Amino acid sequence: MSEISPVLLALKEDFEANRDLFIRISDEILSNRISRYPVFAASEDPLELGRLILHTERSETNYNYFVTFLEELIQKQVIEKDKIQLFKEHYKNPELSCCFLLVFSEDAGIVFIPFQEEV
Repeated sequence: MSEISPVLLALKEDFEANRDLFIRISDEILSNRISRYPVFAASEDPLELGRLILHTERSETNYNYFVTFLEELIQKQVIEKDKIQLFKEHYKNPELSCCFLLVFSEDAGIVFIPFQEEV
């Protein structure tokens, strides 16, 4: 069994403490048909991406969280045009899980966390 990275442990901790907020925002994006692909960017630093929803100092979270969606990620060239289809194929059901874009110094990655804890 592999060890979970400190970044993922901190993300999971923040998610569990703010699960209702992430669900509510994701539902709003979907129900208002803003996008079929809501994404929450997590970073230690400010990002010029989406809208800030949780700030480390004010929210006592491990990271800053920004809400965005696939279309903005394409527009800002975070996701390259030739990777759009791959992103869509791997994107999990947004009604069941939350998509996080982790942005840390020189590295970035995408992680999905189920809204409901697995039993």
